[in-house]
Amino acid sequence: MKLRSIILLSVISFAGLSSCKSQKEIVEKTTLEHTAVANTSGVPYFKAVGTEPFWSIEISEKEVKFSELGNEKGIIFPNDNNDILYENMKLTYTNKTHMLTIDVKPGECSDGMSEQRYSYKANVSLIDADAGEVKEYYGCGQYFADSKLNSKWMLKTLRGEEISEKNSQNSLYIEFLSEKNMFTAFAGCNQINGVMKSNTENRLQLLDIASTKMLCEPGNKEQDFINVLAKVGAYKFDGDTLILTDPTYVPIATFRKN
Repeated sequence: MKLRSIILLSVISFAGLSSCKSQKEIVEKTTLEHTAVANTSGVPYFKAVGTEPFWSIEISEKEVKFSELGNEKGIIFPNDNNDILYENMKLTYTNKTHMLTIDVKPGECSDGMSEQRYSYKANVSLIDADAGEVKEYYGCGQYFADSKLNSKWMLKTLRGEEISEKNSQNSLYIEFLSEKNMFTAFAGCNQINGVMKSNTENRLQLLDIASTKMLCEPGNKEQDFINVLAKVGAYKFDGDTLILTDPTYVPIATFRKN
C-alpha cells in the first residue's frame, strides 16, 4: 500500500472514531485517539535502540516513550491497558498525533556501535498523522528484570520442604543481577549461573543454567534445586520472602533476603 494511502486510512479512522470504543478496538482499526500524557512511567521493563538514525524506545507499565536524534524529548504514548510486549508479539500504541507499532522477535542482535549484545530484534513503525509520514526503524531490544530482585536470597523451602542451614557457607542461595539479566546460585556443592528473562506482571524464567562439575556427596539437594530453577515461571514477594512459582503460579521455592 502506498504511503499516502496508509496515512489517509489512519486519518479517516481517527476522524470516525467513537468515544465508547475500547482501546483494543482502536488498535485493531489503526486509529489515533489517545492524547499524550506526562512522563510518569517509572522504570521501563523493555528498551530498544537503533542507529541510522539514532532512536530508542522505553516501555513501562503505564506508558511508552519513543525518542530519536533531533527529538530527544521524545513522543509519549499512554499504555492505558497495561499491555505487555512479549516476544513474537506486535503491539500498537496511539496518542493524538502518532501511532507507534513495535514488533519484537527473539534473536541475537547488535546495535552496531558497541560490544553490547541484545536478545531480541525490534522492528518499529511510526505514523505521524500531522506530517503525513510513515517511518520504519530497525534495531535491538532487551527486557529488564525487577530491580527489587537484586539481592542474595537464601533458600528456605524447596517444593514445600524446609531446608535446614548447617552453616552459612553451605547454605543454598540465588543472587539476581537484573541490570545484566543474569543470576548466580550455589546448589550445595557446585556454583550455578544463567540468564534471567523477565518482564512486568512478575513473569520470570531462568535459562541457560550451567554449573561447575564438582563431585557431590550423596543425598544433597543440588539436582532438586537445579530442576526447580529450570521450572520457574513467575515470582512474588511476601515481606522479606521471595516466592518463586511455576508458570501456573504454584509456589515451588521460597527464599529469605540475606
